[in-house]
Amino acid sequence: MRYSHNYKALPIPLKAFGAVVVILPCLSISAEKAGEAYDRSQWSGIGKRELDMKEKREQERLANLTTQARLNDWAGRNRYGIIAGGWVFLLEKRVERYKGMNADVMLDGLLRWLLPSV
Repeated sequence: MRYSHNYKALPIPLKAFGAVVVILPCLSISAEKAGEAYDRSQWSGIGKRELDMKEKREQERLANLTTQARLNDWAGRNRYGIIAGGWVFLLEKRVERYKGMNADVMLDGLLRWLLPSV
């Protein structure tokens, strides 16, 4: 796999920070989902029936929604992911302007963009 010159020029702590920013949220979300799955597997009897009925009602509610209403529902449940994805997209567009520059100039430009008051 080939890396860009700008990535190679970044200091190791900055590369490590980038990895931590990506990996920790992924681990946290995965652990949360695993915990919820474990909790669901421990229910039995009336509690399990209630959870199953609640899931069935949710599926029926989604089946009766229009496409626009489903999209709005999905966006409401995933608003932080949409915000983060938009931020990454805009950041990538901003980084494209700095291709061919050294890492210090690129980092300085990004910091000025992210922290305009500094």
